[in-house]
Amino acid sequence: SSLAEVDSVRTQAKASERAASEEMESIRVERDAALEEVKRVRSEAQEGQDKLTCALEGVQQELASSLAEVDCVRTQAKQACEERDAALEEVKRVRSEAQEARS
Repeated sequence: SSLAEVDSVRTQAKASERAASEEMESIRVERDAALEEVKRVRSEAQEGQDKLTCALEGVQQELASSLAEVDCVRTQAKQACEERDAALEEVKRVRSEAQEARS
């Protein structure tokens, strides 16, 4: 009777050990799959960040180019205003000389 009980306990222990081992293997497989998913998500996030960084650099270059164009146009407009002012002064001078000549 006692030997039968020992055998029964041993059989139950082996079955429990086998079940625990299978459970551990199942947990390892799930963990490995989760780690692979984390790697994949991190990789996708990095790709997304790289694309955003590239797009931002492109926008910054376009902005710098646009600002350079604006500066150029401002300089040209300032020069045109100075030329206009000089021409108006010349017109005033010529009119004044003509007025004096008539007098």
